[in-house]
Amino acid sequence: ISNSGAGAGLAIGSATSSGSNFTLSNDQAITVSGAITATGTLQLTTNANNGGITFNASSSGATGVTLSANGTGVVTVASSKSLSTSSNNAITITTGDVSLVGTVNAGSGSVSLLPNGTQAVIVGAAGTTGGDLNVTSGALGNITAGTLAVGALSDTASLSTGGSINVSAGSGAGQYNLTFNTGGAYTNTGNTITLGTKTLNVTANGTANTGVITSTVSGTVNVTAGG
Repeated sequence: ISNSGAGAGLAIGSATSSGSNFTLSNDQAITVSGAITATGTLQLTTNANNGGITFNASSSGATGVTLSANGTGVVTVASSKSLSTSSNNAITITTGDVSLVGTVNAGSGSVSLLPNGTQAVIVGAAGTTGGDLNVTSGALGNITAGTLAVGALSDTASLSTGGSINVSAGSGAGQYNLTFNTGGAYTNTGNTITLGTKTLNVTANGTANTGVITSTVSGTVNVTAGG
């Protein structure tokens, strides 16, 4: 479904796709007011007007979830709501910012949080900074995945930690391998990343300041920097 020219946000009630994907694009904000259950991929896109995507109802895409919010639009999962996949399939969110008060669950699959433009990315801070992609400490604790990937090499702004990050527990929400990508500099200053047996992969086209990283096994950290 493609909706354009309406001049207003679009609210979606409950929907179930049978044997197919659920795909919707809109030129304004999208609000999911009733649960969406896609037996294929759940794909929602706002393509203009800084439209955000808000889940006020739990929703899922069995074979994956792909969300793309335009400009400064925010992808929001409301409190006590969930966004999930089945069989460890991936969840990919491209956005101006995220507000994950509810949960995002890809099982042991990957969750990717990607900027949709040139903007600083901050991971692990308690609060948010306007204009940045803020993956707060609260958001980190609400994500279940095998790997959490944050940032993109196409984004020439910086990626930095805003607080210490601990993913060392064996399993559960907030415990995953980490991948950080940036087309600018990567900075972990004054914070500690505690991995346990998890891995950290950092790719930065600029400089990389790794800061303090603790791990219980060898070979878990890989940093590639261009500066």
